Amino acid sequence: MGDFIQLFTELKGVLGGAAAVGVSVALYLWSQRGQRQLDGANTEANVSAIAHWKDVAERSDAALVAMTARADKFAEERNEAYKQLARMEGQLAEMNRQLEAQNLKLETQSKEMQGLRDQVRNLQEQIHAPR
Repeated sequence: MGDFIQLFTELKGVLGGAAAVGVSVALYLWSQRGQRQLDGANTEANVSAIAHWKDVAERSDAALVAMTARADKFAEERNEAYKQLARMEGQLAEMNRQLEAQNLKLETQSKEMQGLRDQVRNLQEQIHAPR
């Protein structure tokens, strides 16, 4: 260290002052080298993190679009199923109405048949009746 001070003392002059400033600047830059590297690494990390989260956001958006499309398709299929169910209920109601009409017609025909059977029985009794 003594040699450094002696050298510094000898360089005092026009060039000595400039050299002292130059050496001071060099020492300052050398001491700040680690901080600059740390700042650079921090900046790279920030850029990397931003790129990562941007990618995550894009994937989330794509997943949201896909889920929305699936939900829309499901809602469409559900609505179509409700329409088919309503049509089937209408058809079932119409079949029940037709069945009731046919039952009523059968009951009427059954009564008519019973009446005809009674007439046939009466005619048979008249034919087979002793004279």
